Amino acid sequence: MWATLLQTVATALRTALPAVVVETVADTPAPDVDTVYVLRGGSVEPSLFAERGVENLILECWSRDEVPATADLKLETLENNVVAALRGLPHTGPMISLSFTGIDPDGDIFRPNVGSRIYLTIAWRVVPV
Repeated sequence: MWATLLQTVATALRTALPAVVVETVADTPAPDVDTVYVLRGGSVEPSLFAERGVENLILECWSRDEVPATADLKLETLENNVVAALRGLPHTGPMISLSFTGIDPDGDIFRPNVGSRIYLTIAWRVVPV
């Protein structure tokens, strides 16, 4: 189910944030444009044959500016826009609920690029065909 959820979240972000690059794989080096990577997180339990479960995703957000304070503000705006877009996501299909469970900064090691990781937990169920 995690692959389906990755695509669902990525599609929603692409629709809500057309000026932001949204990918389901992370690449190096840190991107030079506003980017969100939607990545698989750790799973609490295997869900291969389950009817319902929980998956964790990571939303890696990136922005850039030569002025550190401006870069920070751009990243904060991107984070807020990502959260707002997903809070408005209808819980249809396999998604039952989603919650944001934390955020970690990149530690400023990629300046002038700045990034963060938003942790997302999605409860899901199999939708009968």
